[in-house]
Amino acid sequence: MNIGVVTILAVSFLMAAMAFAKDMSITVDGKPVKLQSASINHEVKESDKGNGSQVSAMACSFLFYSLLAKGDIQGAAKLSVDPAKTIEKWTKYQDRAGADLFKKNMADYFTSGNVIVAELVLADDTMLVVKTEDYTAGQFYQKRESKYLIAEAPNSETARTLGKVLTMIQEGKIKL
Repeated sequence: MNIGVVTILAVSFLMAAMAFAKDMSITVDGKPVKLQSASINHEVKESDKGNGSQVSAMACSFLFYSLLAKGDIQGAAKLSVDPAKTIEKWTKYQDRAGADLFKKNMADYFTSGNVIVAELVLADDTMLVVKTEDYTAGQFYQKRESKYLIAEAPNSETARTLGKVLTMIQEGKIKL
């Protein structure tokens, strides 16, 4: 697939998500928080592998996990807010699992029925809410210079707030 088609697909995903975007007001730690919520409900499929870019958090997710599925930890780290930590984290996992199992596990992201339920945005931080077979997870991203980067160990105040929102979703206190 060429870059033009990938870009068109990524922009389509972003536009579809934003079509359902709405402001969401919730209380976190006794303080009112207003964030943007976009309902996505996209089942991650094999066809999403290799269709990523950095134009949206979801497209960045596809690119990041596609690179990891190839065993390209260095390439995936280039999509990270903290490349050194990303390399360390995924290299340790690859060392524990072995290269083949590592690639298989990363490729499973595209075949295990994961659903990107929603995108929540607070300032420059974005969280994808992902429903797996076993649990609901959050993937964190930051937008920098019009590109999305994965933030695997987010430490900004807004990312911490999104993490608390994720806990509230997991506990059933917030319905998306």
